[in-house]
Amino acid sequence: MSFTAYQIGLLENALGSLVGEPMTSMFRVSTAQYLCFGVENPSENHIGEDDNRSDWGLMIGGSCHWRFEGPDGFTLGTDDFGPDKELRDEHADDFYDRLENNPLIVRSIEILQDGVQVISLSDGYSLTIRMPDSVSKDSEPWRFMPQLHDFRGHLCLTEFGLRWGIRLVRMRNTNAIARCSRRKEIKYYPGTRLKKRYNRAEQAKCRLKYG
Repeated sequence: MSFTAYQIGLLENALGSLVGEPMTSMFRVSTAQYLCFGVENPSENHIGEDDNRSDWGLMIGGSCHWRFEGPDGFTLGTDDFGPDKELRDEHADDFYDRLENNPLIVRSIEILQDGVQVISLSDGYSLTIRMPDSVSKDSEPWRFMPQLHDFRGHLCLTEFGLRWGIRLVRMRNTNAIARCSRRKEIKYYPGTRLKKRYNRAEQAKCRLKYG
């Protein structure tokens, strides 16, 4: 997948906010990998139970290719998972413990012309993320989730390209709900499907005009 100079600028601006921040944890949901950065703050999950939420999050979908590299030949990436929900990451237990007890710090971000993201971390670790060659309809292979007060919402890669759009947040007694920005002019963001469980008033509030 080829990215324009504008899209590369979007990636640099978004991921640049991670420089100097700790990477505190990572987990999987289905075939997607989630990475957590910054301070973990007390929060609630979608059923009202106590939980933690990091300042920044990065979702890497199953159609992306990602790979950690570190000292002594350490690697962890796409090839250690799947198909479906299979796991082959037992060798990374120490790495997971390290993130929880002595997090790695983001040192620099490099975005290449084809959208490849190289995140350099402390102590000789790095993460490389490669976007898919194409994005199918209604799929979302990559999503960057900034701090909650960021009015732009989430930066998402969809069939419509790379754009800031509707933010999805977990709230009590809902599975997910769309949250709109503070902009006065609003337009529906086509990369996010609002399920029937959202009432029309909520849908109207969340028609977001993106730049």
